[in-house]
Amino acid sequence: MLLDSCDVLVLGAGPAALVIAAELAGRGLDVSALAPEPPDAPWANTYGIWCDEVEALGLTQLLSHRWNDTVSYFGPGGGGDVGADGERGADAPLRHGRAYGLFDKALLQGHLLQRAAAAGARWIQARAVAIDHDPSGSRVRGDDGTVVSAALVIDATGHAPAFVQRPSDGPVAGQAAYGIVGRFSAPPIAPGRFVFMDYRCDHLDPEARSAEPPTF
Repeated sequence: MLLDSCDVLVLGAGPAALVIAAELAGRGLDVSALAPEPPDAPWANTYGIWCDEVEALGLTQLLSHRWNDTVSYFGPGGGGDVGADGERGADAPLRHGRAYGLFDKALLQGHLLQRAAAAGARWIQARAVAIDHDPSGSRVRGDDGTVVSAALVIDATGHAPAFVQRPSDGPVAGQAAYGIVGRFSAPPIAPGRFVFMDYRCDHLDPEARSAEPPTF
């Protein structure tokens, strides 16, 4: 059953998919988006951004928190200057000089959904399970029998992509970040500070330090 025919079919309903759908639809293309969950289903992930980037877009109202003190630690001689807090040597951070912000993900999602809907993007709820190509374009089949034909298909389904095949080794690199909420008997970092990378290993015993290079 052919449910839809469009210029561009976007797979996914996360930030990347919503931005792509909104931008392309806003430029006059006929855009559909297909995802297994409703586009307004709450996002599990959190998203951050350098504040000067979101300020350039006039979207600072979408931030829930802002850190002005952003640093990284690269161990002894890490390149940081001695700060007002007196940190030196291995404890001297590299100061980034840029504020970092945390998105209010509900506000961000609502903003992107509104933009995409206003531009005319359509939403189809199904999981993409197969894709076929021919000179006229591509056809994507959903797990409910839905078939969508499009001149271009963009897979924005994230870390477990529907169709993008990533090599197990080779030139393609990927990065994922995971976090936990912790409770501490004493602040692990200076109050109000955002630490991006911390290669210091003075908490390890000498054997562990010599076993392999430090990670952050």
